[in-house]
Amino acid sequence: MSSQTPSTTRSTPARSARREHRDVSVKGVAILLVGLAVFGAALHLALAGLQAFFKQQAQRADKPTTINRSSAKAFPAPQLQLAPRQDLAEFRAREDRILHSYGWIDQTGGVVRIPISRAMELLAARGLSTNGSSGASAPKSTYELIKDRSAQR
Repeated sequence: MSSQTPSTTRSTPARSARREHRDVSVKGVAILLVGLAVFGAALHLALAGLQAFFKQQAQRADKPTTINRSSAKAFPAPQLQLAPRQDLAEFRAREDRILHSYGWIDQTGGVVRIPISRAMELLAARGLSTNGSSGASAPKSTYELIKDRSAQR
């Protein structure tokens, strides 16, 4: 066997640099604790002030207030129908006058209103329009009537 010297533990500078050489700063921890205490005290004072403010507001709301009624605007009375039967009779009379009299609907356009009895006589005399075809046909739609009326003007 060969004679070798026992191996010695190698101590490299890189291995010893891995540990922390300084301790926790007591001054830094003390400043942090004092700051937290000051912040906590300020927070408690602020919340106590806010609570006092809300209590004062609640006490003000409980006090009765007086209203100067002369400066307040009066609410208008409801517009009720005082005589509904009479109003209905007047409405029907006005509608009957319109149905049984002549009058202008659009004077510039030349559109007049004729009594309903005269309109029925004219319709009976002329007969219903069959669109120029013999036999019965479907009546014109509202769109077709409007289109024909605008073409006549």
